[in-house]
Amino acid sequence: MKTETLLVVSLSLSADVLGLHVGDVSFCSDVVRRKEWGALHPKSKINTRPVSNVILHHSLGPTCITEPTCRSIVRTTQLQHIKIKGWDDIGYNFLVSENGQVFEGRGWGVEAAAVMGLTDRAVHIAIIGSFNHRTPADAAMVAVSRLIQCGMGLGKVHEDYKISAHRDVEPTACPGHKLYALIRGWNRYVKTP
Repeated sequence: MKTETLLVVSLSLSADVLGLHVGDVSFCSDVVRRKEWGALHPKSKINTRPVSNVILHHSLGPTCITEPTCRSIVRTTQLQHIKIKGWDDIGYNFLVSENGQVFEGRGWGVEAAAVMGLTDRAVHIAIIGSFNHRTPADAAMVAVSRLIQCGMGLGKVHEDYKISAHRDVEPTACPGHKLYALIRGWNRYVKTP
């Protein structure tokens, strides 16, 4: 419980307090690009407007902490989304590992497929793993916060963005009970984006 409280406090801090000034996107270079994890060629629609919503998911599979394992999980997720769900690409804009590594899914400015009706108004971020019985590691949550700041600095996420969970917009257990409880305590959380 103490860790969850610390996460809520740290994620509630402004970008300036964290040392992440809007416009300073030097930390954006830490993202593992599609080419680096072996993505198939994208076919998704481009969205040039900044999004006003961030939708959080969990991947509902194994977690990972090493980059080779995470790359493999991200590739497998893309193949499942294409072959099983029939989507054009991986459903998420970004995926975050438990050690805080960010993987580019569809990326900034590209419509996601993870939630119908919010594909062009939101960036969809999945934390790799299943979070029904435990919260993600602190490093993952800090990486999510930094990624959102990166999006703001690039003009891809509106400065007045709101955060919701996948289950707030569709009937699903995603992003898991423990992660959902954590998200609901954030200052920018809204149940209906």
